[in-house]
Amino acid sequence: DGSWYLSGAAGATFLQDSTISIPGQPSEEADFDLGYNVRGAVGYNFEMYRLEVELGWWSNDFDRIKGVSTDVTGEMTALTVLFNAFFDFTNQSPWTPYIGLGIGLGSVSVEGLDVPGAGRLDDDDSVMAYQLSAGIGFDLSETSVLDLGYRFMATSDVGIEDTDFEYGSHSFSLGIRFLL
Repeated sequence: DGSWYLSGAAGATFLQDSTISIPGQPSEEADFDLGYNVRGAVGYNFEMYRLEVELGWWSNDFDRIKGVSTDVTGEMTALTVLFNAFFDFTNQSPWTPYIGLGIGLGSVSVEGLDVPGAGRLDDDDSVMAYQLSAGIGFDLSETSVLDLGYRFMATSDVGIEDTDFEYGSHSFSLGIRFLL
């Protein structure tokens, strides 16, 4: 006997170093500041597994480009729509560990970044996105679950103007699911 649910979560995002590939130039490595993510989903709970559609926003500021500049401005963001599947390790306690995976689309943007050899970059690219998840839910009541989760979210290479970027992030978030 399953049920529909709504969920929301927010947390910290650690964007991995990104290799920046510029035609005719040596590749550069970009570092990022700690960022944030905000996500919402609608799904169906089939007892031991869940299926959902999730809308997410991921944002990190550029920190530096290794070997080139320590004073970098700009931001990398991703707006994602992912179809997720979770397996819940149900048990007799109020704690329910889970694992999951998702696939979908991401619109990744680079805004206000000055890259030597490429100039100022302000553009976006829509690419395939995927994520791997793990976490634990705690039953607050019969209709609400507190969720502490980890996600690795990545995309295929992002083409911004004539420059390619890699996108991969680790995030930790706190959320809540409401059974309808």
